[in-house]
Amino acid sequence: MENEFAGFIEQHQEKEKTQKNINELKSSLLPKMDQLSDLYPDKVKPPTVRAVLDNAKRLYNKSKVTNEELTNIISDLDNLINNKKEEQEKAKQEALKRAEEKAKQEEENLKKVRAGKLDNSELKRLANLALAPDTHKNLFRPDWASYNSNSGKWTLNTNLLAKTIADENLIRRVQEHGKDTGFLFYDDTLGN
Repeated sequence: MENEFAGFIEQHQEKEKTQKNINELKSSLLPKMDQLSDLYPDKVKPPTVRAVLDNAKRLYNKSKVTNEELTNIISDLDNLINNKKEEQEKAKQEALKRAEEKAKQEEENLKKVRAGKLDNSELKRLANLALAPDTHKNLFRPDWASYNSNSGKWTLNTNLLAKTIADENLIRRVQEHGKDTGFLFYDDTLGN
């Protein structure tokens, strides 16, 4: 009788351990499902990701589930999460590399412009490029000129051009009788 009771107690403890392990696995399943869902926008989830998430939800809601089923689905979720994160990191590195290459190319073109080795058609092409998203400037286009791609025409901000000329060049002001009154400056408020 004692042996039967000891066996019953041992089986009961084993079931409790298994149930405790299943509950722990189930509790770790929800954060992984959320993490994977966050990596993919709702309308763009690939079929494999949707299938794994559906299977994980089914196992989470299932009353009788085995340790093996839960460990397999957690492993699948981890693999998908790691793959997506690696893909995102790779895309980030490629974007950085492209940005560095573009910056090097711009620097080379600027050197050519300063040395006068860039022909007019290439300079015009560079000036017509869109503004850089980070600085909102085009290094080959002055601030006082803007290009309208719809009409194909350039427009000139005369006030900004005058300010640029006055700021970059020291121009002496001389009155009618040859009296020097200082340097020319641009007055933003009056526009002259």
